[in-house]
Amino acid sequence: MPDDAPPLTWTLTTEQVEFIWKETREVFGNKLWFESMMYAREGIPAEWQDELERRSGQDIVDTLTEAVGDLRDPDPSLVFLGLRDTFARYGITLDVAPHPIHGDVLERARGLTATGRSRPPYGPVVWRLDAACLASLRSAIETSRRDTRREIQAGTVADALADCLGDARADELSLRCGEELRIAVYIAANKVPPDADADTVLLAMRDWFADRHHGQVTLEFATGAANSDV
Repeated sequence: MPDDAPPLTWTLTTEQVEFIWKETREVFGNKLWFESMMYAREGIPAEWQDELERRSGQDIVDTLTEAVGDLRDPDPSLVFLGLRDTFARYGITLDVAPHPIHGDVLERARGLTATGRSRPPYGPVVWRLDAACLASLRSAIETSRRDTRREIQAGTVADALADCLGDARADELSLRCGEELRIAVYIAANKVPPDADADTVLLAMRDWFADRHHGQVTLEFATGAANSDV
């Protein structure tokens, strides 16, 4: 680090924290994550990147790799801890605003590292969705099929599912299954014939998320919904 580099303090805003959390949850592990950090408005600002390159003597990609390169399928909180520790090596204190859902992400990360975990120990859960949610999901499936000649538009259905779950549970479901909800719904929906009715698609989604490899979340629908036979 250059001798003329004074101590600095940078702050990740709530908007940045939400963005980095979401990108880590959905695309960590490939170049899309690095591109998001480097080029998105809510990522690492260009002036920060320039200063890091000056202090570290290396490309910003190398510095980001230094921060997260040892992580494998991590809880997003661990990325913030990696960034903070790496920036500190170059005389920069990184303050991190609380996440709207998860609060102090650094505290969450320290709790995980203290137990040697890379993710929280999620167990099986049952989430009940009411009749209004069932109706909105059926409508999303049928509407997307009309728009695409019977092929399910996963984004439309995933948005309806997220609205039913609310921000906190939608975030947790994505963390549990290790996929962006749009991708998860696409995978689940493509396990049924393209002409299957909406309730068959809902059953496929329920079974996919209930699997121990995809989150262990049983979506229990209201009476008359997709619990067994629909």
